[in-house]
Amino acid sequence: MEGYSVSLLLDGAGFQVSTILVSASCLYYLKVHRSNLKQLHNRLFRLMLLNVCITAICNLLSAFLNPVITEAGPAFWVRYIGQFIYFLLHPLLAPLFCFYVAQITGAQRRMQKSHRFLYEAPMYLCILLSLANPVTKWIYHYDENLL
Repeated sequence: MEGYSVSLLLDGAGFQVSTILVSASCLYYLKVHRSNLKQLHNRLFRLMLLNVCITAICNLLSAFLNPVITEAGPAFWVRYIGQFIYFLLHPLLAPLFCFYVAQITGAQRRMQKSHRFLYEAPMYLCILLSLANPVTKWIYHYDENLL
C-alpha cells in the first residue's frame, strides 16, 4: 500500500458506498411503489440509477484493488474488467439524462431523426472507443506498475 493514503482511499470509498446506497434505495422505492415501466421516462430513470450503482461498484472495486495489485493475477483482472465496465457505462449517463429530460418535456416526440442522431452520436462514439480500448488503449492503459 505504499504511495496510497488510507484516508484518501476511505474518502473515495465513502463517496462510492453512499452513491450505491442512495441509488439502491431509489431502485427499491421504485420497485415497492411499482412505478409504471411502460412509460419511457420511468425506464430511463431506472436505467440511470442502475448505471450509477454499477459504476460506483466498479469504482469501489478499483479503489480497493489498486494498492494490492503487484502482478497480473486475479486481482488485476477483476480490476481490469471493472474498469472496462465503468468506462463503458459511465459515459452513457449524460445521454441517458438528456433523453430523460427530452422525454419528460415532450421534446423527444417533436425531434426529427437527424436531430436524434446528433444527440446520440457522442454516446455511440463513447461506446465504440470503450469497446476498442483493449486494442487501442486510447481511453485508459496500465503502466509498468499496473496502475
